[in-house]
Amino acid sequence: MKPYLRNDFKFKPHFSGRFVEVDGQIVLEGRFGPRKDWIFPLAGLGMLLGGAGMVKLGSWWSRDDVAWLAGLIRDALTAP
Repeated sequence: MKPYLRNDFKFKPHFSGRFVEVDGQIVLEGRFGPRKDWIFPLAGLGMLLGGAGMVKLGSWWSRDDVAWLAGLIRDALTAP
């Protein structure tokens, strides 16, 4: 029985190249290197930081709401 584990995320080589014409022949040139999947963790980190920033901004915008709401209720209860 083989466990469902894959070891090809970072360790499998990735070929990046292109076809070019050299002396009337089409030749494939390029290089092997690590995969370019590092962008996804960075995007996740950016979304996490953006969400935390929106929460912080929302709490800053509502910093005076308690005093405002208490004053509104007090004025409504003391009105004739």
